[in-house]
Amino acid sequence: MTVSDAGAARRPPARADAGPADAVHAPAEHWLLAGQVGAEVATALSSALERVRLLSATGRIGQRSLQALQDELEQARRVAMLGQQVSRLAAGRVRQSPESLELPQMLRDALGQRSDEMAARGLEVRQRLEPAAVSVDPSLLFALLVSLLDWAFEHCRSQTLSLSTGLHPWPVHAVLHCEFAWRAPDRLAADADLAFEVARAERGADPAALDTMPWRLVEQACRAMDVRIERRDTPWQVKLSLAFPETPRRWPKLVDELTALEDPYAMSTQPLAGSQVLVLATRTDVRRLVHEATAQMGLVIDYAGTLADARESAQHVPPDVLIVDERNTEVDRLLAELKAGGSGPALVQVSAQFKGLEVSTSGRFEIMRVSTEGVMRELPAALRYALTAA
Repeated sequence: MTVSDAGAARRPPARADAGPADAVHAPAEHWLLAGQVGAEVATALSSALERVRLLSATGRIGQRSLQALQDELEQARRVAMLGQQVSRLAAGRVRQSPESLELPQMLRDALGQRSDEMAARGLEVRQRLEPAAVSVDPSLLFALLVSLLDWAFEHCRSQTLSLSTGLHPWPVHAVLHCEFAWRAPDRLAADADLAFEVARAERGADPAALDTMPWRLVEQACRAMDVRIERRDTPWQVKLSLAFPETPRRWPKLVDELTALEDPYAMSTQPLAGSQVLVLATRTDVRRLVHEATAQMGLVIDYAGTLADARESAQHVPPDVLIVDERNTEVDRLLAELKAGGSGPALVQVSAQFKGLEVSTSGRFEIMRVSTEGVMRELPAALRYALTAA
C-alpha cells in the first residue's frame, strides 16, 4: 500500500499549492490531532499514575519501576511538546527561510544527536549517501529528520535501520529513503498479509499503530516544505520515501568525495599525505587491493595480520584510519580502545558482501564500507571522507 502526500489514505490529501490559509481552514484535522495528543498523553500518564498509587500504598518502589515511571512521564511530556509543534505547523504559523543544504550532512547531524539512543538500543543505522542538495528551511528540515529518526527508532523491531539519499533523475529532485521492520517476520501467521489488509480496512480513519506523534510531525513538516511522502506498510515492514522539491543546481561539496569517483587518481592528489593508516587483513588479496588503491595517496600504511599485531602497532603509532577485511566483536573492542580518549581512527571495511560505497552508524561508531569489486574506485573516496570527517 502506498500512502502519498502525508497520509492521504487516511484523510484527504493536501494540495501541492496549499498555503497557511488552507491549513487554518482544516478544523477537522486539528481536532483529530488534538484527540491523538490527548490519547497518547493519557496512556502514558495512566500507567505512571498506577505506579504512583502503588508507591503511595506500599512506600516502596523498585529500580525498574522507578525507571519505568520516569520513562512514562518523559513520554507524556514529549508527546505534549510534539503536539505543540504539530499544531503550529498544521496552522501554517511557521516562517521559512529556504537555504541550499546538503541532505546527507543534515542526516548525519540528526543521527549524531540521536547517537546515545542508538547505542542504548543496540541499533545499527546503515546509510547509503549520494549527492542530494535541497532548498528548504534548515530548522524545519532538521526537525523533520530528527522526528523521522524518533519515529523509526520507536517502531523498529530489528537491529538494523536503513537510510539512503540520492537524486531522482527526472525531474531532478532529492529523495530520502527509510526502511525498517516493525514486526518480527518469523512471528507472523501464514495469512498475515490478508489479516493486515482486513484490519486496515476496518480501521478506517482511525490512527494506525505506526502513526504516533513523531509521524504526525513528519507529515506536517513535509506538508510545510512541499515534500511528497510515499509510505508502504506491510505486515512486518515499512518502506518510506520522501521526495523533496526541485533540487538546486549547485551540487553539495561535502559529499563530493563519496560520489566523484570517475577519476579516483585526481582525488589522490588531495592533501592526505602523511595520514597514518593501519590495515588489519588476513587475506592477501585485500592487502594487495588496498596497496594498489592507495599507492598514489601519500599515506603511511602499516599492515597487521592479527588483532595482537594491530593492537601493538596502534600503541606505537596511533592510526587515523583502521581498514579491516572482517568486522567482528574483537575489531569493535579494538576500535573502542583506540577511541577511549574521545577521538580515534575511522573504520573502513572492505568486503565482497557490499555493493558500492556505504556509510553505517552503530552507536558512536561510523563505518565506511567498500566493496572489493570497486575498491580501486571507491577506497580513495572512502579514505578522503573518513579523514575529512575526523
